[in-house]
Amino acid sequence: MIYSDFHCHAFLRCFEKNPAGAPLLPMPADPNKDTSVWCSNRIGNFAEDLEELFGFIGYTEADFGEVSKNESALLVTALYPVESAFFRLDKRGFVAKVAALFGPHAQEKLGQLGGNIITRFSRSKVKFAQSTAGYSYFDDLMEQINYANTHTAFTPAPLAAGSPLNGKCYSLLSPNDDTTSEPGKIKVVLSIEGGNCLWGIFPYCDPEEVVYGEVIWNGRENGGLFGYLHTDNLRGYVALLTEIPKQYREKMSPDKIEDAANHLLKLIPWDVCTLVVNNLKQLKAHPKRPFFITIGHHFYNGMCGHPKSLQPLTDLGLVNQDLGMNTDITNLGWMVINEMLKDPMQRILVDVKHMSVASRLSYYAFRRNHYPDVPIIFSHGAVYGGVLESEGDLLDGTPAVITNSTEEQAERFYKFDINLFDGDIIEIVNSSGLIGMEIDKRVTGVKKKGEDNMPEMIWYNMCYIAKVASMQALKAGACAWDFISLGTDFDGIINPTRDYKTATLVTNLCDMVRAYLEPFLASNDGQKTNPAGLSSQDILDKIFCKNVQDFVAKYYVNA
Repeated sequence: MIYSDFHCHAFLRCFEKNPAGAPLLPMPADPNKDTSVWCSNRIGNFAEDLEELFGFIGYTEADFGEVSKNESALLVTALYPVESAFFRLDKRGFVAKVAALFGPHAQEKLGQLGGNIITRFSRSKVKFAQSTAGYSYFDDLMEQINYANTHTAFTPAPLAAGSPLNGKCYSLLSPNDDTTSEPGKIKVVLSIEGGNCLWGIFPYCDPEEVVYGEVIWNGRENGGLFGYLHTDNLRGYVALLTEIPKQYREKMSPDKIEDAANHLLKLIPWDVCTLVVNNLKQLKAHPKRPFFITIGHHFYNGMCGHPKSLQPLTDLGLVNQDLGMNTDITNLGWMVINEMLKDPMQRILVDVKHMSVASRLSYYAFRRNHYPDVPIIFSHGAVYGGVLESEGDLLDGTPAVITNSTEEQAERFYKFDINLFDGDIIEIVNSSGLIGMEIDKRVTGVKKKGEDNMPEMIWYNMCYIAKVASMQALKAGACAWDFISLGTDFDGIINPTRDYKTATLVTNLCDMVRAYLEPFLASNDGQKTNPAGLSSQDILDKIFCKNVQDFVAKYYVNA
């Protein structure tokens, strides 16, 4: 099968298997070494079933040994400097409180052990990332880029006669490179997940150190969100990170962002703005410039709010995402967004996945007013199945008002705001953007507590997007199926749907979608999504290959 994936983490596990602190060697070509992207780490069906039961997956999903079993592939592969907070126990949780009884370092050791089990990163890397001493997100990112770019055309070796990897290779694309499929070749475009990558050392802050109502951060010399700042400088820093009030969304402009940046640089002796923006400029000028950046992620990075995303870890009290959750885009976030978009010759697109609802709404208004030619990306995820009537208010506790859809199976969709409301889908469609369908059983509603797994929920998510898209005034030549792709999130610490749990099994997913698509196209609703009368194969080609190929070819350019 020829396929494309809008979001996966093919290089993450092999890179993170390297020991921390030692000089990073070039990626080995030997597919038997677990530090090679060609290494398939399969552990047998019984063991894999156990891992899926507990939700902590150790087998590889998007390694190129698996990917290469397809005829060819185009992968948008996300780099991810893992956040330190991922390996820190929530001090309020039962597990952390019990661990504290066993000595001052027990919580730290347990966090390292849990991190190693969940991610399968090397133990030294987990320990290094857990500490804030010397772990630089941006340095880690640049090492990942160099690791992925080890060879211009990277072929596995040595190989035995008859190996399925014979004749296979991957190449890392630059802007304007050809995205069309070639037999035996895996083409890779880089993206980044998490705006934390733009920081150097980002000191950890316990969420309970933050007083939300007064927007005050702990400013001690050796603690707080930024321990490097003295209390005297805190006022300017708070101004930098303060979210823009909702009433100013329509008024935000690139000129005002630049003015605010210049003013803030005068307020803050420490070069916090300069550090982040200069790192971003390095990425923009890189020959393998990332296609897009997912600015938000699991933990607060001072740029935008994030939704809850780490269930069941948060439900079990193992990690704490509270700091900055559900807040809006900050002044620093606007500086970053504007810097990403303002130069068409070096543009890096914005991925709104992992943005809070407030941040997404603010970004949509800003894009409409100032960058209407820029498409909205939602690289991986699924749908909520409802209309957000009112977003509510974080500070006064006003809840959001949501009208749930009555579409088929919509009650089973994952009802958390990390997923797309109808309004999100409409914004993406009207911007000629693209949505990647994640293959995580929780996010797609495949797995629901107390009910049997329903792999076909992936189809119902796709179908829902197409129905919403079909109700919009589409551009000439566009159809409702142009905005859907795979965004599997393979090897992104997900719990994949069993029937489609690795890149080899994408063909099974395509067969399942075909089985539901063909009768749907014959229905009244199906005909509304397909007025041009495309065949089911034409639509499958769009979802599983061409939509990503065409989108990358159009927007990953030095225009």
